[in-house]
This record gives sequence, structure tokens and C-alpha cells, in this order.
Amino acid sequence: MSTLQLLILCLQIQQNGAAPIEFPASLDERTLARLQTVVDGPDTRSEGFAALIEEVQGWSSEFVAQHDYDRESILVDPASARGRLYWAQGTAEFRNILTSPWNGIEEWFVRDSSGDLFCLYIAGEPRLELGMYLNVPARFYKTIEIEGRDQRLRMYPTFVTSSIVMPTLASTGVSPMVLLLPVIALGAILVFLLSRIGKGSKRQRGIRGIETEDVIDAVNEHVGDLPEDSSKALAAMYEQSEAKL
Repeated sequence: MSTLQLLILCLQIQQNGAAPIEFPASLDERTLARLQTVVDGPDTRSEGFAALIEEVQGWSSEFVAQHDYDRESILVDPASARGRLYWAQGTAEFRNILTSPWNGIEEWFVRDSSGDLFCLYIAGEPRLELGMYLNVPARFYKTIEIEGRDQRLRMYPTFVTSSIVMPTLASTGVSPMVLLLPVIALGAILVFLLSRIGKGSKRQRGIRGIETEDVIDAVNEHVGDLPEDSSKALAAMYEQSEAKL
């Protein structure tokens, strides 16, 4: 964006009567002005999104956040949270690769400790994997409103971060697969016991053997088949979490 375009943007904001918003001092004036154009609700990526992507691309691996993640306060007043640095914590559940003009940007849906979902955009070399727990600094971008399959609209916070902060911080939690290892081990023991019993029993001849793969598949059933479309996947994941309550 040229200096002239930036001045025109500021004049448009002033003419529209937009109330001034206090942004973090760590963002420069150019980025602050571009964030003024962000509109909460629609699932879109605007000039403000581009500003945050450019900003996080200049981060170093020592970058840290200023605020703990507070979902409720962000949803109530997203304008005041815009651009602020939060610790984004949760388990990565679904990935979508953005297309032009956002090539190289990953869109992740992350489930926090309360079971709620938020969206995290990651700029840079892909390093996050499905099921990984992350605790990374991220700038709040906006809230998006998505209609679920029950036709109800729900708001989700979205954040922007850089992959450069992933190596030392993304492995600080426990992956859900680690928690599933005891279940898999128990299934292996069950397979062994059934095979031993089956050697001396005619009744076992008519029973299909239980394979280790069957146990793993059963453990992984909670993930389900998610749609490729990110909005539909987010709605499906919300419904899956609701069904568990």
C-alpha cells in the first residue's frame, strides 16, 4: 500500500465516523491504519489480514505474547483486542492450505482447553502437525461468523502467527496420541489373549480375529471424516464436541 493510499484510507475512516481504536504500541502506524479496515463477522481476509501477515513475517524465534488467551473478552469486544498478542494454546485438529493471493499460509482450527475452537493462520515454513499441542504467540485478527449444519451462527476468534515461533513452543504440551497409547497397548493385550484362548476352543473358530489395526481405527473414530471446506469442517468439529458433552 502506497503512502497516498494510506492517507486516502485514513480519510475514508474519518469520513465514515469510525471511532478511534487503541491498538498495541508495538505495531507501527502503517499497520494500525490497515487494521482499521477490518470488519468482524464475514469469513474474509482483508487488507488488515495482509498487514498482520507482513508483521509476523518479521518475528524472531524469541517473540513472546503479552496476554493470556481470553476467548470471552475477545468475542465481546473484538475491536479492542485487534492486533494484540495472545498466547494461542490448544490442539491442532484441522488444516487448510490457503490459495492465491495467500499462498504459503496455513489455516488451522485449534481446540482450546475448554473444548472451544479458534482459527490460527500460520505464515512461513509448515511445522505444525495434526494432533500437536501448541502454545505460541499470535496476534488477534478478527472474529468470523460461521453457520453450522444446525443453521445456527457461531463466532470464532482468528489469530495470525509465524512458524518461526513453533520449534521451541509447539512441543510444550501433550499430544492426544500420547494419551491414546495405553488404549492401543490394552488392545494389543486383548488380541494376544483372544489368540491364546482361540487355540483350544472350537467356538473361537467362527469368530473373526481382532487385529491391532482394528483397535487403532476404533481409537481414531472420534476424529471422524471432516469436509475439505474449512467452514464446513469447523461446523462439523463443533457438532462433534457438542455430542461429547
